[in-house]
Amino acid sequence: MNDFLRSIEGAQSKQDTTKGEKISNEAGISSAALKKQLNKISKEIASGAPALQAPMSGVKKQRLERKANYETNKKKAAKWLNQVKKNRESDYVDFTIEENRTKGATLASMATEFTPKDDLEKQIQDALVKDGIATEKDIMEKEKKNLLELDPEELKRRMKHMHKLKNLLFRQELKNKRLAKIKSKLYHKIKRKAKEKEEGKLLEELELIDPEAAKEYRDKIEEKRVEERISLRHGTTSKFAKNLKRYGKFTSDANKDAYFDLMRQRDELSKKTKNVNTYKDGEEESDISSDEANDTLDKLKKEALQNIDQNISDSESEESNSDEEGFDEDKIARKKAKQDKKKNKKTGILGMKFMQKAEAVQKEILKQKSKALIDEINQLSEAEGEDDEDDDMEDEETTNIKQKQGSSKQKFKGENEETAMRADINLETEDVQELVSDMNKKK
Repeated sequence: MNDFLRSIEGAQSKQDTTKGEKISNEAGISSAALKKQLNKISKEIASGAPALQAPMSGVKKQRLERKANYETNKKKAAKWLNQVKKNRESDYVDFTIEENRTKGATLASMATEFTPKDDLEKQIQDALVKDGIATEKDIMEKEKKNLLELDPEELKRRMKHMHKLKNLLFRQELKNKRLAKIKSKLYHKIKRKAKEKEEGKLLEELELIDPEAAKEYRDKIEEKRVEERISLRHGTTSKFAKNLKRYGKFTSDANKDAYFDLMRQRDELSKKTKNVNTYKDGEEESDISSDEANDTLDKLKKEALQNIDQNISDSESEESNSDEEGFDEDKIARKKAKQDKKKNKKTGILGMKFMQKAEAVQKEILKQKSKALIDEINQLSEAEGEDDEDDDMEDEETTNIKQKQGSSKQKFKGENEETAMRADINLETEDVQELVSDMNKKK
């Protein structure tokens, strides 16, 4: 048995050495995936594509974050500079005065009651009065006069053009509404991928034309990401959102718009992916993912085979230990007693000799089946290793492997006469007859 196990281990080591494309390193990356990556890199170099930019260093990232923090805090503090200066220069501060505060002001009232304050506003107001378009009523009257002065054919052409534009706008609005109702994640993912791919192509073209401009564009994108991370006002758990929901400050349109803008920004940020895919084409991503899946399957197969070998070796070591002890009945009896105590000795019918013999026979059958299964798996893995080099023959080889697996399963179901052992229990043994006679006496 030990020789048989050594032969299996030797076959596995030979298989591992001969199977070149399935060898994986400590990180779990197969040689096939590495070859595909190298082929892609060589193609890009041959096509003259620009090299990838080095990732931004940690020092530069921290500098950008500090700069963004400074800018945001500076904007927040600048809003209060005038008020702080005024309060410091005044003799006393009176918070009851409400000067320059418009109550109930509307756009119409502001337009009619507008009074210019500086020279620029006065010049603009004089120019509007001179042209006769100071108010909305003046503008409507002037448009009517201009339309009456036009040629009828020109008027028809303009009206037709206006109707055409209105129709196009209406159709575009309907299309936008229909697209906005689409809730499919796959649709939005495809659209986002297409947009990112187009932006990547434009950035590569810009890299060839003007590398400095491309670098500035990347820096701007990085600054925008830093600002988004720093300004954490885009969550429902922020103080701003909590106050809006708690005190019901949705009466004004400004607060509503601010809250909905907050929600929109949160949704956009949640959709952003954290991992950067090095592969742009979907086919290459699927190939690499399939290679990784095959590697994991190979690992699982190896672990299962090791477990089976361990179980077989354990059972065989127990048998060899019992054989080495010889025919000393006292030692055998004592060892059996200890084993029975450890394994909770079976009582009743299961503890009888003929049932224990049948159990031993079944264990032997399982042992031989597991050995046959190991041989079958090794043959299949060798076939897969030979056919990995030719990608066009993958489908044919998978069908052959499935046929081999089906035939192996049929062998186990039908119990091949050469390998399988009979597990039938002879009911005419002396033990069974004694049991039957005891039962008859009790009756």
